Amino acid sequence: MVFLLTAKVFLFSSIAIANTGASLEEILKPLGGIGKADSCPYSRDTLVKYSMQWGFAPLRQYWACVMLRKNLNRDSKSSCRPNTADALATPIDKNEKNLRGTLAYLGIAPMPYRYGAGLRSNETPVVKVSVYFKGSAANRANLALIQAKMNSASRIWEAGSLKVKHTEFQFRVAESELAADFSVNLQEADTRGPYLRRWSLNWSSNTIAHELGHMMGLDDEYDNFRVSVLGRSGMPYEKLMRCDPGSIMCSSSYGAPQPHHYYAILRRRGC
Repeated sequence: MVFLLTAKVFLFSSIAIANTGASLEEILKPLGGIGKADSCPYSRDTLVKYSMQWGFAPLRQYWACVMLRKNLNRDSKSSCRPNTADALATPIDKNEKNLRGTLAYLGIAPMPYRYGAGLRSNETPVVKVSVYFKGSAANRANLALIQAKMNSASRIWEAGSLKVKHTEFQFRVAESELAADFSVNLQEADTRGPYLRRWSLNWSSNTIAHELGHMMGLDDEYDNFRVSVLGRSGMPYEKLMRCDPGSIMCSSSYGAPQPHHYYAILRRRGC
């Protein structure tokens, strides 16, 4: 999702998480990531430099720290930071919840997330997002195609959850605007969103999985400002994107959901 804001960009690389709840180190260790108390061992700039030398995969656990810190800092539920075991455990309140909040896009513009979280009878977590589509392209055949891609996106998110906490994802086309978490325009032409306003019929299942990540309260991990301004400059990928392309919130073409994403999504059940 890209749209350019002319305001001053929020610089998060030197900001440590407030001392509320679990530390980054405590959160990331069970997820295979590496934190350092309430900050990260390496800054984003340092990780870009090392990734150009060694590639991204050896540094993935460090990238997870930088991106989770950014996501938590920008969340309207920022102070809700349970330890990982509690975030992934079966909640005491087993009723389905409608989770609502905002994430500060580019650090300044609050953008909404809305999704449901419940449990199967076997206590498997279930995360739900419903989207109502409108516009001239929202006919029966196209809606069936979008639903098929949303089904594929749910499998992408469920497959990734097996590394952390098996979670079922249900993404569906809503029949009415009132019953939907989001209402967006469906168009045949290409678009880069934003996720809550416009979708393209041409999007791949991976791109849809990325956009649904926003609806579940996950931030873009690539450098939105640089991509918007310098996208055609020929700058090396590492310096332009400044994120791990193995993550679906960095690269919607090649990435996959990462363990820290599931913490960010499931922790809100107890917020």
